[in-house]
Amino acid sequence: MKEKLFTKNFTLLVLGQVSSLFGNYILRLALSMYVLELTGSAAVFAGLLSAATIPTILRILLLAALSRFFVMGVTLVGLPFLVRTVLGLDARYYGAAESVLAVAVIAGSMAAGVLAGKIQKGGLSAMLAAVGLCIVPAGTGVRYAVLVAAFCGMQIAISMFSIYAVSMIQQGTPEYMIGKVMAYTSAITMCAQPAGQMVYGFLFDGCKEAVWLVLIPTGVIVCGIGVAIRTVNLKEA
Repeated sequence: MKEKLFTKNFTLLVLGQVSSLFGNYILRLALSMYVLELTGSAAVFAGLLSAATIPTILRILLLAALSRFFVMGVTLVGLPFLVRTVLGLDARYYGAAESVLAVAVIAGSMAAGVLAGKIQKGGLSAMLAAVGLCIVPAGTGVRYAVLVAAFCGMQIAISMFSIYAVSMIQQGTPEYMIGKVMAYTSAITMCAQPAGQMVYGFLFDGCKEAVWLVLIPTGVIVCGIGVAIRTVNLKEA
């Protein structure tokens, strides 16, 4: 016997979400109109609208920086180290792995284009969680095929994440601030990448005989961050 979808608790949850979204919209509209009427200044009005977008932009920036730190550190340092040092395979295997990863990046970019408009704001956290889930198998047993498949999954998810993150930042930023915000975004994410590479370089050297101590916790942390951000988004909604 199938259970009914619209049970009492589910209906109350939906109604609560609807009233919350409605209240947020009314508050934002009423506050902005009040400020405009009180000051008569377009600059103050624009500043208020811009300030309302700051939390969302900062959250996306945080996710972008974390993805660069963890994922690029694991990918750019971990893959060559795992293939050449841990597995002891020659450059042909590493070259093949890099070629497959390049295809995965293209596939992720194409998927982002195909799914454009279908993925909501919460999709960013879901993509980050997917990256974490892909990292975990790489640490469960170091095998070449497993590593390549896991890293391909990471590249697809992170390619989609990067495209959507940049798109959402641009959509949520007032036109006169786009240049500055995108410059800050680029600077923050680019600084996070070498930091991640250095950290993971030391970690992989220290856990050469047990790389799972690096990969599995990293996967769990990245997945946990994605789930946590998703939870916060749902609560705010």
